Amino acid sequence: MILLFCLDIFIYSITPYNIPLFLLGMPHTKSLKIPIIFFLMLSFFEIRYLIVLILTILIYFVNRLIARHIRKDTFSYCIILTLDYMLYFLGREIIIRIFS
Repeated sequence: MILLFCLDIFIYSITPYNIPLFLLGMPHTKSLKIPIIFFLMLSFFEIRYLIVLILTILIYFVNRLIARHIRKDTFSYCIILTLDYMLYFLGREIIIRIFS
């Protein structure tokens, strides 16, 4: 998960694209200690990371609710990952439209 955070920051800093690679590890995340630490440190430099932290917490709780009701296999991982990305981009667009 730490490697995905570092890769995400590297891609964001050298390209205009925002591909949240840390979401690849979200379906298997047991706690939010590492994401909270990373995003709070990065939010000192840029406000977007505080918004991403809020979205990550929301996605984490949705994953926890879904994980109680489905079994863990590759197909369910793909479904949860798709849902995570949809929630992330939808939440980001809603926040951008509200504050624009």
